[in-house]
Amino acid sequence: MDFKTSKKKMKIVAVDEPSIIQERKVIQKINLVAVPVMLLVMFFQQLDKMTLNFAAMLGIYKDVNISHDEFGLAGSLYYLAQLIFQSTVVIYFLQRFPLSKVLSIPMFCWGWSLIGSSFVSNFTQLAACRFLLGAFEAFTYPSLFLFIKTHYRRSEQGTYLALVYISLCVAIMCGSLFTFGIGHIPDTEFMHGHGNWAWSMLIYGAVTVCFSIIVLIYLPDSPYSKRFHLTSGEKEIVTARIADNNVLRISNIQWNQIIESLKEPRYWCLLLLTAISNLPNGAITIFSSQLIKDLGFSELDSILLNIPRNVYEIITYIIFIYSTNRIRWCKNNVAFTSAILMLAPTIGIVLLLAIPVADEKPIGRLVGLCIIPTTFATLGGQALVSSNVAGKTKMIFYTTTVTTANTLGHFIGPMAMVQSEFPEYTTALTIYIIADMITILLLFYVGWSFQNDNNIRLKKQQKQENENLDLQQQNNGNNVDKEEHEDLTDVQQDHRFIYKP
Repeated sequence: MDFKTSKKKMKIVAVDEPSIIQERKVIQKINLVAVPVMLLVMFFQQLDKMTLNFAAMLGIYKDVNISHDEFGLAGSLYYLAQLIFQSTVVIYFLQRFPLSKVLSIPMFCWGWSLIGSSFVSNFTQLAACRFLLGAFEAFTYPSLFLFIKTHYRRSEQGTYLALVYISLCVAIMCGSLFTFGIGHIPDTEFMHGHGNWAWSMLIYGAVTVCFSIIVLIYLPDSPYSKRFHLTSGEKEIVTARIADNNVLRISNIQWNQIIESLKEPRYWCLLLLTAISNLPNGAITIFSSQLIKDLGFSELDSILLNIPRNVYEIITYIIFIYSTNRIRWCKNNVAFTSAILMLAPTIGIVLLLAIPVADEKPIGRLVGLCIIPTTFATLGGQALVSSNVAGKTKMIFYTTTVTTANTLGHFIGPMAMVQSEFPEYTTALTIYIIADMITILLLFYVGWSFQNDNNIRLKKQQKQENENLDLQQQNNGNNVDKEEHEDLTDVQQDHRFIYKP
């Protein structure tokens, strides 16, 4: 395509679409620079977040003198900080500043917060460090999701979102192995009498601080970045890809787009299903090692046994990518596909509730722990947002608030795991089952609402085509050369925007 762009607006000239070969070369250039940085950012974010989970097996209870409920509260404070920051400052910073700065500077700060966590000696200090860690990591998800949604076509975004989530699983697997090794470091006075959990926080924090500098230098701020080494012809292809997303880089907040979002019932459904589906995820993130230990395993073995769950999660992401890209019905019905696949984690929670902890054969509960993550709802919700929301402010608002809902679920989830119900946690597991069932129903509703809107839009399109038939025949061969590409939402584009349910 032949496109002319300016800082204030974008003009589109109607010409031929780029060839598949040309576009693949552009995608390869973008992937070569951006994808490694993007995945490593998520890797370190998840690894640093999981240190508290691993620390429970390495003596943090004794060294910091905290109870079971205080440990859970410290874990939840991380998500409380994310909740506060994602709903306020993150939206503003993403609208105003380059992505590399919005991501790298908080990453530098959360690395130091984790380093500080290795020196805490009481609950107050631990809580403060976890709160700061959550506040600075709050920028990660919205920043990278926005990066994906502005650099890749709508049809490609589900794959890259899945890759991001796969990197989280790899982080936990590698973290389990690294921490297992750190757990064998002989006790020394160097860490002021603390156990090896302090070493893990110190080492992981230092690596994060160093990598944040790489992010600042190498993460591109726009699809036209010099780091991609694009030719003039390839930049035209990039412009065509951006036009497909209907997401422009506009620094001013479009309040009408936020109001439009708040009026949409499926927006609230997406928020609710994202929040409640992540209740069990929040509990597992903090308590998984302890739940495994309760089955009779040693502390270090309990850390290693986090790996099977993440292998399962990787398999689920691959299943999601394959089904929504290769299977025609699944590709055209992402919401319905996610709802059906959500039956697996629901069965996992039922296993945990039905099989007693005292069972001599813990394999049933281990299987339940492995399949409990609600990855299908999380990834499905993000894919639905990326494929069906247009308008820069609306996209940022949807992305950030849905991510905030994810954080809210992670914040509330661990608080249900109270010490008085140790080790069965009957009430918590019952809540998680109900949450999964409601999530399935909401996914079906969201999918139906997209399909219903598409039917209405197609009828409007057919009616308009019939009314303008004579005019189109008169202007045959004399198409309009230029059409201003404005920052329009999916609602404002009406029948020109077809949803992908």
